[in-house]
Formats: sequence, C-alpha cells, structure tokens
Amino acid sequence: MSVKDKLIEKLYRKSGSFTYDEAVSLLLKLGCVQNKKRTGGSSVSFYHAASGRLFQLHKPHPGNKPLLPYIIDDLIVFYELITR
Repeated sequence: MSVKDKLIEKLYRKSGSFTYDEAVSLLLKLGCVQNKKRTGGSSVSFYHAASGRLFQLHKPHPGNKPLLPYIIDDLIVFYELITR
C-alpha cells in the first residue's frame, strides 16, 4: 500500500489524529500545487489544475496539530470532487 493510500485510509477513519503535515502531504500527492502567493495570516491554499479546484487550510501554530473535524470533512469532500 502506498503512502498516498495510507493517508487516504487514515483520512476516512476520522480518528482525530490527521495532522496538518499529513494533509499537506496528501494534497501534494493528489497533484495539488501549493500557492506561494501571500494569502495573509496562516492561510495556505492548494490548487488542483486538472479539476480547477482550490482548497484552503489554516496552518496551525505552534506545531503540527491534528485537524479539526470540520476540516477533515472538507478535505474528504475535496478529495471526492477531484477524483471523480
């Protein structure tokens, strides 16, 4: 099983331990490109060119905290939209 598959499986488990770094890793493995433009504050955006969709995350500080449940739900919806 690839790292990408393991991350997707963990995402769908909604265990509450899916971290910001894991989300970034998954988005990059799905073909998203991190937008390097200043978005202000701790907001980070990822663009998926094949679908034309954008996903935004707020970088937690300090550290690499687990994502909140609503963000995990949003990430699942984004994943399903770009993999149709």
